[in-house]
Amino acid sequence: MTGVRNGSQWMPPKCDVSIRPGWFWHEKENTKVKTPEQLVDLYFKSVGRGASLLLNVPPNRSGLLQDTDIQSLMGFRKRLERMFAVDLAQGTKLKASNVRGASSLFDAYKLVDHDPNTYWATDDSVRSADVTIDLERPQKVSVVRLGEAIALGQRIRAFGLEIWQDDAWTEVAIESSIGACKLIRLPCQRLSTRLRLRITASDAAIALSELSIFSQLTL
Repeated sequence: MTGVRNGSQWMPPKCDVSIRPGWFWHEKENTKVKTPEQLVDLYFKSVGRGASLLLNVPPNRSGLLQDTDIQSLMGFRKRLERMFAVDLAQGTKLKASNVRGASSLFDAYKLVDHDPNTYWATDDSVRSADVTIDLERPQKVSVVRLGEAIALGQRIRAFGLEIWQDDAWTEVAIESSIGACKLIRLPCQRLSTRLRLRITASDAAIALSELSIFSQLTL
């Protein structure tokens, strides 16, 4: 249940959980199936922390999935689709405090091109840097999704998120790692024209592949 930084082996996290109280179908549990809202919360606590979500959905005595389970799964899917439908970071202006070799191959716009093979990177000597996104007009920010260029390893050790409010930067999140995927739910929708990601510690040059912003948190 714990990790060892700089260990000799990489063990990707895995989250095993059942949609029901137990691993097998029982008629008495038909009213205890996890709701779509509970499944969304599990998604953020597993996939949103870089883990694989293995959701157990047991068949009933007829070998079919129970209607209650199906309805919950469909509701779960609809909520995720709506939540991540519009990436507010698309078409915005980005500025990074450092770009590897001052090359366009590693500039901040690689964060928003939806290509997992490209990434914003810093020079080898730069272990802390920031990226500012100009949303151009006030937007409701609820969820931020980040992802490192994981083929190069998990490097980032600490970072923070800030939004521009009342003519000043306001810190809204402080986290300790990113990895393959990091989903950050802000405690409430924050109306802002700019967002800043501050990488404050990294084991090597920063290599970040994604920065996406979404406004829909609850449905």
